[in-house]
Amino acid sequence: MRSCSCQQKFIRTNLRTWCTEVTKLHISLISAENLPDIRHFGKMKVYAEVSLNGTNTIKTKVDKERETNPMWDFSCDFTVNLKEASVLTVKLYCDRTRGDKCIGAIQILVSDLFQWPENVATAYPVAGTTHGKLNIRYTTSLARQACHRSPC
Repeated sequence: MRSCSCQQKFIRTNLRTWCTEVTKLHISLISAENLPDIRHFGKMKVYAEVSLNGTNTIKTKVDKERETNPMWDFSCDFTVNLKEASVLTVKLYCDRTRGDKCIGAIQILVSDLFQWPENVATAYPVAGTTHGKLNIRYTTSLARQACHRSPC
């Protein structure tokens, strides 16, 4: 898996006013490219599973046409607490009759996403492949939650 060692950028506010800061993270899985062909017979059919911190796994549709260069244009939303270290994981699978096989994966610290401009496609190398890349786009909408106890 890809490890990230970039500085975390968190949005700061007056902690007496706000206890948690959360944002809606909108992820778009656009496509993958240069994936290895792991099939011996037949066409490679690829789908992705997206999760935040290993929970709430969401699966894309299976691309049955583009084999090693699948395209999904799939979107999903997660709620992210900016005070916690959150990891976005995307695993790519080949859909097979006798059990799906993992092609590769990426792991991104959510705080690292905020270093890139929003709504711009970014390519991440897929661990487990030689030249595979996954194209992702993201947007956020910051929503603050008021503190229910005093003091924070």
